[in-house]
Parts: sequence; structure tokens; C-alpha cells
Amino acid sequence: MKEKWKINDAAISICDAYLFLTDEAGSDTEEKIISKDQEFVVEDIKTLKCSLFLDVGISRPKSDIIHYYCTICREIHEVKTSKELNIYFPSSWFKKPDKNSIKEKIKKMLGLKKEKVESDKVLILKPMPKKPPLEIPKRFHEKKRNLETVE
Repeated sequence: MKEKWKINDAAISICDAYLFLTDEAGSDTEEKIISKDQEFVVEDIKTLKCSLFLDVGISRPKSDIIHYYCTICREIHEVKTSKELNIYFPSSWFKKPDKNSIKEKIKKMLGLKKEKVESDKVLILKPMPKKPPLEIPKRFHEKKRNLETVE
């Protein structure tokens, strides 16, 4: 399911993202730039050939050029050029916050506004009193058995 993104939307990362760097000596290192369940605000949206890419405010030095190998179209996309500071990430790496959470459902049912829920008041439910179990007659479960005689 593809989500429709807008600027200033909240975005939660669904995976860790690493940036693989190659040193001047030729050794590869990796740098974690996004952690799972980290929350961002969408600053910009860009469409590149096959899908949407989001700018969530993570930047690198202006001289860096970063490429992304796309698993959808099997091509390499340039997600950060030397003219930009921020990196664009595939929109499939993010999800919108869950609007159907329990808190949202309670607010909708009670017709409360955001200010009332975030105040010091807490919703407490009164438990139902327990009733003693009904007694079942003793012979209810017993089956009638035929007496057989062994000869």
C-alpha cells in the first residue's frame, strides 16, 4: 500500500538505514544514519523514475554524492547531488503514525479534543462485579449406564 506524502507530514522509519563509505585507502565502513522507529518530519518530496523519495532532514557535506540501488527498477538513483545538503530516502522505508490507535479511538468515541486528553485527567474504567458461578446439579453430567452381566 502506497501512502500519499505531503510536506510537514510525520514519518516513522520502519528499518535501520546505513551509509556505506569507502575510504581513500579502499576500506569499506558503514555508518548508521537512521534507526528503526525514529520519527521525522518530511521536509521535501522528490519523484525519481520509479517511486517517491523523502527528505527527512538528514544531511551530509555538500561535496558528497550518494547513490541508492533501487530494488524496484534495478537501477542506481542519485539521492544526494553535490548541489544539495540533504539525502532523499525511499518512501517505502517510512510509514505514517497510526491514526487508529486506542488513544485516537477513545478520543473519537468520547468526542474529546486533543487538549482534554493531554491534561492531567485519566480515563479509569470501573470493573464489573464478579458473579458466583451457577451450580450444576450433580447428576447432570452422569450418563445412564446399562448393567451388563458377564456369563
